[in-house]
Amino acid sequence: MAKSSSTVFQNFLRMQSSVSESGTSLAAFRLYAWEILRDLYLPDAHSTEDIDCTATSGYSWVHTVCHLDLRSDVLDRSLLAFCAIQVHISEPSSISREYALELYSHALPELVRSLDLDYERSQDETLGAIVVLSTCEVRFNPSSSIHSGTLTFTV
Repeated sequence: MAKSSSTVFQNFLRMQSSVSESGTSLAAFRLYAWEILRDLYLPDAHSTEDIDCTATSGYSWVHTVCHLDLRSDVLDRSLLAFCAIQVHISEPSSISREYALELYSHALPELVRSLDLDYERSQDETLGAIVVLSTCEVRFNPSSSIHSGTLTFTV
């Protein structure tokens, strides 16, 4: 990852470091995700209440998922990957494509594992992880060469 001074990237760094800090609350981690996604999707959100911005928006799922209460590694990994991809798309110099893809690649098997467990499969947080990961597709676009290609993110 390259360094950047944008607010979105700084929130991503805080979000990422909070994953490894044992004292960081679940709410704080997801609040960073909400701030990143709100700033990217709803740039005028600071002038109104959160609920007003999200209740009638096509991005209301973002608010809902970021405000789920139960501890869920699959949701948190999914949010981290999704935020990394969104930051990469909006500020390509701040987060590399490879790093964003690495986070996405770690979140997918976590989701599969979660779906294999009855008690996790039925949680809202697992459904939230499905929504987060399915909203962001990673596609491989083969180039004219057999041995190379490019990865692109789409939302």
